[in-house]
Amino acid sequence: MSDDYTKDYIEDMAKDLGGKQPGEVAEELKKQLLIKEYIDKATEGMGGKQKADVARELKTHILDSADALAAERKVAVDERIVKEVLGKMGPAKKIAAMYPTKRTVFGHDFGKALLSLAGIAAAFLAVIVILQLVSPDTLKMSISGASPAQDVLSIILSVVFALAIAIVVIAAIFLAMYVYETNLKTPYEARLKAFERSLNDVSSPINTAAKIIGTAVWLVLLNIFWARVPFLQSFGDNPALVPLLTDKFAPFVLYFNIIGVVGIILALAYLAIRQKWIPSLLEALLNLCNALLFIWLLAVFPFNSALSAGPTTLIKFVLAMVVLGCLIATAKQLWDAMRFALYGKPENNDAV
Repeated sequence: MSDDYTKDYIEDMAKDLGGKQPGEVAEELKKQLLIKEYIDKATEGMGGKQKADVARELKTHILDSADALAAERKVAVDERIVKEVLGKMGPAKKIAAMYPTKRTVFGHDFGKALLSLAGIAAAFLAVIVILQLVSPDTLKMSISGASPAQDVLSIILSVVFALAIAIVVIAAIFLAMYVYETNLKTPYEARLKAFERSLNDVSSPINTAAKIIGTAVWLVLLNIFWARVPFLQSFGDNPALVPLLTDKFAPFVLYFNIIGVVGIILALAYLAIRQKWIPSLLEALLNLCNALLFIWLLAVFPFNSALSAGPTTLIKFVLAMVVLGCLIATAKQLWDAMRFALYGKPENNDAV
């Protein structure tokens, strides 16, 4: 237990018990121990300073809520009132879900997610070993559609490299999110409202409809106009418009369609599935697939070879930013999936 937390708690209890009669002391001890037990569970796994700050914040909220509830009923704050406040707040593990700790952020769930990605990379490497033993010529086969032409071995190694990048970047993003969240001085009430708003937003029919319509419009435009999209050949004095994409982009259209359709299905899953962590986890995997697809797009680069260095560099930069954005979205969805799994769904609408 944190020394600061214990010291503050003892000092607060001494102030609360000062000048009270034996019966009042017993009642006050019951309330304080009830609150302490709840806070201990909610702050389990937190570091010293974070534990002390969160404990102080939660205790203030519990006592203020108890005072308000007692005043509303015109009774004294007793053990029953405190129990009712804690019941409305929900299980302590739900409170813990709103405060990042090393255990919740870098614990088993996140470790399993990264191990899963590492397992996929290891599976691709195993394929190389097996093909090398069984059919070495297969690894030397050229794959059409790549620019420059690549063999099977190069393609598989590219996938493994992309997964390795994804693992490192996602871990770095998680670390940044953890540092940011732990240093964010947000009161419990604000965290609760923001958290439940995010829980409700993902299952909002309006948000779902907007996501489906936006995805459908994007897919229609992609399928109809991808071969006719113009772009500046150069950024010089007399720029000419040339087709942006070549025929080598055609296979990517299918993959973008698949990702778009799966995205629509996941948007509907938020409405149908009660446990929101399930579609959130699947959406994280979809964002990762998106990132890998754009990495592949960078490798193949199915853009017009007539483009000068300026436009080509700009396109590569934009694609790299899209990859980074997809990986950030993956990390955010994993973060939300873990919080949704811990918090679940509010049992009632009276949470305080």
